[in-house]
Amino acid sequence: MATFGFEVETVGTFYSVGDENSFFQWVYGLNGYKTCTGSGQSVQIDFELDDMDRGTLSELVAVFRRYNIADFSSLRALVNAPDGAWFASPQMYWHELVFLDRT
Repeated sequence: MATFGFEVETVGTFYSVGDENSFFQWVYGLNGYKTCTGSGQSVQIDFELDDMDRGTLSELVAVFRRYNIADFSSLRALVNAPDGAWFASPQMYWHELVFLDRT
């Protein structure tokens, strides 16, 4: 099975303990959630791509926006999910954030 993962720099990402707890509850509840490893300054969060549906794909964009996680281009790997063509559609509000190069 293919996986998708991203790293979260925990320092400066969360504004309170409750904010941090809300983030992890949100992520842990997403379809395809597999593991969360690491501690301290960063954690790695991994998902099974085959288990990610449209709702999960759009929720991950929301997580990235809400918590200002990484470069949105890392979400390009989600085109390999079962609903990847839907995710990559130019009509999606996130298309420019994810698929257009900023160089």
